[in-house]
Amino acid sequence: MKNIIIGAGPAGRLAGLELGRLGEEVILIEKEKLGGTCLNEGCMVVCALTDIARFLNDASHYKSLNLMKGDIEFSYEEIVKKN
Repeated sequence: MKNIIIGAGPAGRLAGLELGRLGEEVILIEKEKLGGTCLNEGCMVVCALTDIARFLNDASHYKSLNLMKGDIEFSYEEIVKKN
């Protein structure tokens, strides 16, 4: 029996992996990018920006304790290009 999964977001991807692990034949249909909106445009981008904000906050804290010196610069444009 063939299994058809529509959408390669987190749920569709996981379903395809599980069915494949069980020896099932799987067809995965995605009209855009593997990983879906969450991975490519939504949740993961927000998570990356949250991680950077935490890093900058930690760096500020370490500087206040004189454990770290210097200024940290980052480029939003480069961060977005890397995701």
